Amino acid sequence: MRILLQAFLILSVAATCVAQGPSLENVRFWAYQIQGQNLNNSIQKLADSRYDLLVIDNVRSVKGDEDYDNAADVAKLKKSLGSRGRKKIVVCYIDIGEAEEYRYYWKPGWKIGNPEWITGDDPDGWEENYPVKYWRQEWKDIVFGNDSAMVDRILVDGYDGIYLDWVEAYEFEPVDSAAVAEGLDAREEMIAFIIEIAKYCRSKKPGFLVIPQNATYIVLPEDSLAYTYLATIDAIAQEDIWFDGEADPNGREGDVPVDQELTREYIANLEIFQNAGLPVFTVDYASKPVNVDSSYRAAARLGYVEYVSLRQLNRLTDTPPPGLVTGVGEEFLAPGAVRLFQNYPNPFSVSTTISFSLPSTMKVRFALVDASGKEVMLLFKGLAGAGEHEVRFVPRDIVPGIYFYYLQAGATSRARPMIYSP
Repeated sequence: MRILLQAFLILSVAATCVAQGPSLENVRFWAYQIQGQNLNNSIQKLADSRYDLLVIDNVRSVKGDEDYDNAADVAKLKKSLGSRGRKKIVVCYIDIGEAEEYRYYWKPGWKIGNPEWITGDDPDGWEENYPVKYWRQEWKDIVFGNDSAMVDRILVDGYDGIYLDWVEAYEFEPVDSAAVAEGLDAREEMIAFIIEIAKYCRSKKPGFLVIPQNATYIVLPEDSLAYTYLATIDAIAQEDIWFDGEADPNGREGDVPVDQELTREYIANLEIFQNAGLPVFTVDYASKPVNVDSSYRAAARLGYVEYVSLRQLNRLTDTPPPGLVTGVGEEFLAPGAVRLFQNYPNPFSVSTTISFSLPSTMKVRFALVDASGKEVMLLFKGLAGAGEHEVRFVPRDIVPGIYFYYLQAGATSRARPMIYSP
């Protein structure tokens, strides 16, 4: 295979992020509020907070609130500043594995089995939520691809990305059985669904963020579809690594210890995403000071961006991350970190730009490798100064597929996937 690749190293020590769309690498603090954001002055409270990344709902997708000016909320939040004086990143919560009875698309008479792609009740006890056969075109038409679809409304309202809930629908027994009956693999159909959504969103808005929640088991070893999935998403989010809570508001909303074996499994799975260069956002449900503190500290040691709250969805947590108010919290951060950012755009067809940052002048080796790990091009080798740098790739005669760009800076190595799709 012959690869001709033009690479330009632009040494830059700009104090702001390279202009390539919102970068999750700069997120130190994140939070979510996916109910009641149109009540109790919630948008102003979110804007006044110092969180770098906010996950909120699309209010006008709720039945009865179709005329709500959701775009104004998004614009206000995106103008507000996070912990480092940068504008907040605002992404929209969307349930892609369940139909929700309170959404605008729900029709009178719908129930389990009618339409027949509604398979059952939510197994975790969330009322008015119903797992679906997400591979069906009827459901896809509700999710994206037309002016009335959920994703299309999100794009119009100006969000920076989407936060995908119920990716784990493929594990739900009625959904899995339905897929098998139709000769399908539920896991593969979910991965294909997410890739399809991401591709559509980025055709409308390049750089649009896609962040799945949970379902880290979806990535299997030596699975080419999983490699494409890792190269498609921008981060992974995971709930209840150390502490869980009940969906029932009359039950325990937090401080329920997670089985240690399950915790170990979560951490092992998340390492796969970290090795792919993806940020990890985590949330644990706790309020007791000892549990809150241990969660934040354990997450920081593992390189996660943690948020500790209770199971309420209509307000910000009462136990924010250390350093959020002051913007300090350096005891929870790795000082002098080498950072390698996701290329933009990704996937790319004509050219793509990669940026990385160094804490000081360092010896750098920057290479391109294929999906098997074989180095196919040395892009840069030498000294690079402190600050942010850019590399622009212009491929010539390159075979379409998944590649990884690999950065060795001193004793630190970083790698990220990218997709060439002309």
